[in-house]
Amino acid sequence: MIVKFCLNDGGEELFEIDSHDVAGLIEAAKGDKVSYKGELYSYNNHALYHYDNDGKVEVEVLVYLDEYLNKKPKKLGLGASITR
Repeated sequence: MIVKFCLNDGGEELFEIDSHDVAGLIEAAKGDKVSYKGELYSYNNHALYHYDNDGKVEVEVLVYLDEYLNKKPKKLGLGASITR
């Protein structure tokens, strides 16, 4: 099945992949971050779409991503830091 990764704010398609493990791909995208071409994104939601292609029903999944906002690490002292 075709899985398309799109920006949530306007639907711009980032990339697509043909996968037999759609559930696994969605669960992986729900993790901390999605990286593509050096940019970071975070999972927002997904939708399943059906459409007619010359009498044949096609199915695709759209995974909507938000731009990941990198924030400056907060210093905790003793050289430790966290990113929020």
